[in-house]
Amino acid sequence: MPLVFGMLFAILIALIYFFKFYRFKKYIAMSLKDNFRKDLRPLNHKISHLERYFAMSFEDDFQGGLEKNWHYADGQWKIVNGNKLSVTQSEVGGISKVGHLWTDYSFEFTAIIVNRCIGWIVRAQDLFNYYMIQLNPDVEGPYRRTIRPHIRIGGRWTVLPGKKYNLSIKLNQPIKICTEVKGMGIRVYVNNEEMYSNEEFFCVRFINEAFTVVPFQANVVAVLPFTRGRIGFRVASKEHGKFSGCRVRPLQ
Repeated sequence: MPLVFGMLFAILIALIYFFKFYRFKKYIAMSLKDNFRKDLRPLNHKISHLERYFAMSFEDDFQGGLEKNWHYADGQWKIVNGNKLSVTQSEVGGISKVGHLWTDYSFEFTAIIVNRCIGWIVRAQDLFNYYMIQLNPDVEGPYRRTIRPHIRIGGRWTVLPGKKYNLSIKLNQPIKICTEVKGMGIRVYVNNEEMYSNEEFFCVRFINEAFTVVPFQANVVAVLPFTRGRIGFRVASKEHGKFSGCRVRPLQ
């Protein structure tokens, strides 16, 4: 009889230690799993950041064909002198084939105004909905030395208040242009000098039947801002521009 109780007691002790070991093993496994997850969080964040960076990185030196990177519907788009994009008579304009989800970025390129003025596009949804910045050089005319922002909505244009600048920009003179879009704001630099800045550029606007931007009132339509989108160029009618060294980089 004592032998039986002794065996039962030994089995009970063994079971107790088994369950304690099992729970300890489970605790260790869960702790390792939690720590592994914590270690993965910064790694996942870095991977996500790298994916975002490379997804927003874009370059074109215009030494190949235009079909790979650009979508345009009209006008004369062609590569000249081996590495320059020449655009004229492009009323609708053209945009990059990538960049639908680009948010905050810088759009940089070198430009030559051959005739009248040039225009470039940011946060384009498609060829009928985008923002355009038009640069008028130092030549006689109503828009001399003026930057004139435009919005294209459903294929129709509305012009936003422009700004005069003091820098002398001549025809057929290479200039470096950098446009930064971040949040609701935009900044335009020409030859590293800030030419235009508006911290509330991308905001709700109210447009009347004449497609003019007006204060909020009856019989107007509220137009929501485009907070992301592609880049491009728009040089219409007799306007003529040449572009090179085009690139897009994400802003932090």
